[in-house]
Amino acid sequence: MSRHLLNLAIVGMLSGAAKQAHSDENSNILVELNTATMSQLVNLAGIGQKRAEAIVKYRTLHPFRRVHELLQVRGIGPVLFAKLKTQVTVNPTRATVNPQP
Repeated sequence: MSRHLLNLAIVGMLSGAAKQAHSDENSNILVELNTATMSQLVNLAGIGQKRAEAIVKYRTLHPFRRVHELLQVRGIGPVLFAKLKTQVTVNPTRATVNPQP
């Protein structure tokens, strides 16, 4: 019985390590705020459907020129921004284009 529990514990640790590695791998990919799809936005930490919609609405009216402008989006405050700023980027040359949602 204890051997079975040990095996389960090892499998759980390996699974957790694999998930963390996958998460770390994805965290190196920057999401471009002016061109990101809804799916890409929803996959960001702390961004659900409503906040993703708010980002798309904001960028349609005011394309992002700097990542810091994310603070102007309804529902994104300093704490959430601190989590997001390393996951997103803005390509200044795309700031003049109105991207499709």
